[in-house]
Amino acid sequence: MTNNPNAPRSARKIDRLIGQRVRDRRLSLGLSQEHVGEMLGLSFQQVQKYERGANRISISRLIEICRCLGVPVSYFVDGVEGDYAQPVERSGSRTLDIKLLSMFHGMADNKTKRLVLDLMRALAGEDEGGDV
Repeated sequence: MTNNPNAPRSARKIDRLIGQRVRDRRLSLGLSQEHVGEMLGLSFQQVQKYERGANRISISRLIEICRCLGVPVSYFVDGVEGDYAQPVERSGSRTLDIKLLSMFHGMADNKTKRLVLDLMRALAGEDEGGDV
């Protein structure tokens, strides 16, 4: 590792991981990088750099991002220790998971939620087991 402040640095795994989570959340809300940039007072290029992990996100900026995207800080950092050693997931699977959870959370009627949960259990081949 070099101490030269002018040397290019590669993105750290944690920067890419947090950036990917920002991207996943933005996409699940159907927001463009331009729109998020406007909400934060940044250019879309800066949002793009955050999402790629090219620029690190300070904690104060992360809190602003959380406010814009409607999630707690824990959304971006929970499980980071376990994921830190793993490569950043690039498939759309995580985005679909987040979108599904977001839509489920948005349902106001608990009866409908239970029906959806029962359907998901049946599709996954799980027994009804626990009460939710």
